[in-house]
Amino acid sequence: CFAARTPCTLVNALFTPRELATQLADSRAKILIAGQEQLDVARKALVSLPGVALYTLSHATGISDQCIWDFCTPGKELCDEAVDDEETALLCYSSGTSGAPKGVRSTHANLRATLALTVAASPESFTREEVWASVLPMSHMYGFVRSISVLAQPSMPRSASIQSCATSCTEG
Repeated sequence: CFAARTPCTLVNALFTPRELATQLADSRAKILIAGQEQLDVARKALVSLPGVALYTLSHATGISDQCIWDFCTPGKELCDEAVDDEETALLCYSSGTSGAPKGVRSTHANLRATLALTVAASPESFTREEVWASVLPMSHMYGFVRSISVLAQPSMPRSASIQSCATSCTEG
């Protein structure tokens, strides 16, 4: 999504349909990508959001849902334009401890700086031999940044699907 200049929002996999619909509406999401385990909640949430398209992470759903990987074309660039540092890259939501959760905007510059600081703090941790476990979910800002910092390292092995989609996923 970042390479396609498309802002992303991270959602909690344990959300109820109402919680999911609230965040999708607030973030003005156009697409929801859901794993097989979250499809029932996703479909219920989208009943009130007809403008949001649903995509799955695999063809294993056995239904006519569109799989996001069908739009990946190896070797094809996502966007020919340079990314503006101040464009929103990520919209994370606060926990809502003092009210309703609120979207917190992170720009491309914010994410690049955070990743650079993460790697600079422990460069020896970004090797092919290192094994990572995260106690934070990907829907949490720190869990996301830590996970993406591992994938962003050129020395780290990447799966073909992550690498090809990170550089060449496009619609149509």
